[in-house]
Amino acid sequence: MADTVFCLEIADDIVTGVLVEKRAKVFVVVGCGQVEIHDISLEEGVAKVCRQAGFKREACHLALGAEFFSFRNLSLPFSDRKKIAQILPFELENFSASEMDTLQVDFLISETGPEGTRVVAATIEKEFLAELLETLGKAGVDPETVEVAGVRIALRLADALPEDCVLLDIRNSLVELIIVSGGGIVLIRSLQIDSVVRENGKQFEELGILVRQTLLASRIIDLEKKNFTLCLIGEETEQTEVAAQLSSQLNVNVKNYQLSDQRLIRIDPSVVRAYRFRQMDLVLALALKLKEKNRTFDFRKDEFKRKKSTPELRTIFLRAGIPLLLFIAFIVSYLGYDYKKLYDQHETSKQQVVQVFNETLPEVKRIVNPVQQLQVKINEIRKTYSGREGGSGHTVLAMLTEISALIPVSYPVVVKRMVADSDTIRIKAVTKDFNMVDNVQKELEKSSYFQTVTISSANQSPKGDEVSFELKLELLQ
Repeated sequence: MADTVFCLEIADDIVTGVLVEKRAKVFVVVGCGQVEIHDISLEEGVAKVCRQAGFKREACHLALGAEFFSFRNLSLPFSDRKKIAQILPFELENFSASEMDTLQVDFLISETGPEGTRVVAATIEKEFLAELLETLGKAGVDPETVEVAGVRIALRLADALPEDCVLLDIRNSLVELIIVSGGGIVLIRSLQIDSVVRENGKQFEELGILVRQTLLASRIIDLEKKNFTLCLIGEETEQTEVAAQLSSQLNVNVKNYQLSDQRLIRIDPSVVRAYRFRQMDLVLALALKLKEKNRTFDFRKDEFKRKKSTPELRTIFLRAGIPLLLFIAFIVSYLGYDYKKLYDQHETSKQQVVQVFNETLPEVKRIVNPVQQLQVKINEIRKTYSGREGGSGHTVLAMLTEISALIPVSYPVVVKRMVADSDTIRIKAVTKDFNMVDNVQKELEKSSYFQTVTISSANQSPKGDEVSFELKLELLQ
């Protein structure tokens, strides 16, 4: 499914909208509209543009003409964005006619060097911005970002052109001028051509004078070296006259930049006739991603930060909730598997304990707590036998431990009976053959507890499948 975004631009007397779909990696213009608002309200103009473009509550980005902002270039001794944002209102206070708490402020970093950071700061009246967002809301538009018109397309020029450039957005009596140098925006100005000059047909001559004066005052572009390009937006045939006038007055190259001619940008055949390149390319740029964050303005922050709508929250929940639920299900399954594994091990251990208990105490028929019952029996054994008299003997538990340690687990030997007195221990057991009896005798002779180990008897069973034997172990004196 294609991602759709509605790009809206509001200038002093005109509203322009472009509806863009992202199909795979291609941006396709699927709708557009433009309305002049001389005789109608802004709300009516926006609503009309939305209908023309086919806007249906998609994500929206808004750009406002440069005439709505005040711009200031500053140099600061640090480059951290948070510090710049904190100190900027104090730096702008001396240049502003309004109180800073009535202005919404944002900035672009144009250059960072050893001497400090140069920024382009922009301010807009909070009251105006609040009223504008309220009006747009009535028309069903809630933009995610609020930017300065022309900035995004100027940044694309910065990435595309090797030299510095001056971008001109000409709209009747208003002209937006953006200087791009060193890969970033270094100056933004809104120029106005006098209405009398326009009526006399000398607007292009006046434009050339205004541009020259602005460039000279900026001290950024060297008009003598002519190492920059003057860029106009839109089709070349639409601006042949203005390009020729500016090229002659400023003696520089003038280039037409048409965004819709760029790779991976398409215009749907159904809207080609309605698409006005000069005005709408600037708006189309709002849908395109920038290479880096924080390269453009966004005044939709702080108290003006957009709140997510219920459908958007539902979408976010579904996108984030489904993976989360799958993760929880995986964890529950893993814990369940782990619990089942531990439970099985516990049951196996219980069975092994009962088996040992039955082999050790076959006479006990009622098993309640085998570990506790074995402990009681061990305590009883400790009381009944403690080896030779005189205090130097070993306990019967020590003897059993020694015998168990000496007879390897791999030997098929089952002890049937053990009798102990103060000097001797007698063991009756069963094994598979006579060789195993000899092996058991040899192992027990290694003990430091016993003086001698003697085979008292060894008899094969009538079936011939086992050998019963008795060992006599004399304790070391």
